[in-house]
Amino acid sequence: MLARIIVVLGALGLAWPAAAGGAGATAPAAPPAAQPTPAAASAYADRLIAADPQPALWQNVTGSDTTPSIRYVRNGMVCRFTGSHADRLEVFPLSSAAAAGDDVGCNTALSARGFLITLYATRYRVGDFQAHFQGAVAEMRQRYGAMTPWTGTASSVAMPQGSQTARFVVNNEGHQEYSRVSMTEVRGWTIMIRFSAPTANGEAADEFASRMFAAAVNDIAGAR
Repeated sequence: MLARIIVVLGALGLAWPAAAGGAGATAPAAPPAAQPTPAAASAYADRLIAADPQPALWQNVTGSDTTPSIRYVRNGMVCRFTGSHADRLEVFPLSSAAAAGDDVGCNTALSARGFLITLYATRYRVGDFQAHFQGAVAEMRQRYGAMTPWTGTASSVAMPQGSQTARFVVNNEGHQEYSRVSMTEVRGWTIMIRFSAPTANGEAADEFASRMFAAAVNDIAGAR
């Protein structure tokens, strides 16, 4: 699966970037070198885990391809990081919707393209799939206000069975952005990706988001 992500990046004309971030940007761990060794990438993943309040939920699975990679141990989802200012793991506070440690996410970015990516995994105790998906869209609307449907050419990548996707153009602090949410259920978990990019990169972003979402779902489906 790690190799698959590298192939995806190559197909999109991308590469894992060096650390990025403007004034005031911070990261929970020092990024790996611009051309990291497997050892440096693994050490970076270790630092991301150490920065999380619940490190026991995560396992460093960085391989020889030098992509810092961390598995969420409760369902097998693998988070892959780019050494960006956005890299972090998240464990969301206990709520009536999910038990402790059953609501997590991971963030990364491809700064050269303006891609911002978050994967979520939640084992809900209440609500159904449609309610969760519509809730995700409502949260986007609450954040951005008016949203218009994105009219670019959608990716032809086959999406996981039963998944739903919504794509919009939003105004983010005066900038027009492509913004997408995809969600599905696998092995009792609700998996979601949130992906945003400048509208000029919308079609490349949609391709990348579809492949990344499918890879995350396959990780969980194939976990033991």
